[in-house]
Amino acid sequence: YNYYMITLDDIDKPLVLLYGDIGYGKTTFIRNLIGDVVTSPTFNKIQEYNIIYNNKKYNIAHIDLYMNTIDEDMIIYYINNFDLIFIEWANLLSDQFKKTINNISTKITFNKNHQFYIH
Repeated sequence: YNYYMITLDDIDKPLVLLYGDIGYGKTTFIRNLIGDVVTSPTFNKIQEYNIIYNNKKYNIAHIDLYMNTIDEDMIIYYINNFDLIFIEWANLLSDQFKKTINNISTKITFNKNHQFYIH
């Protein structure tokens, strides 16, 4: 997929799990979806954004697990209180937690060519 082929309308689950190495385009993907307000949360752990898209308000959480320890209970808080949650480095979540959130999550994997596939 090309980054510009996807919009918020195409995301049908509240949790988006992003997989891919450093520099593969995870943050850029989110920035292209929701705008220039997006910055990498690597050092802040979590960024929160309030945007309007197609006359609908979205509360969005952007969580980066790279070099960060985030309690999975905190992720549950965001799931219960935000419209959309992006998690970079989702491979660092426990397998058990990934099983619990499987039915509410979309998985997107990036490669070194900044291409991605949704599964």
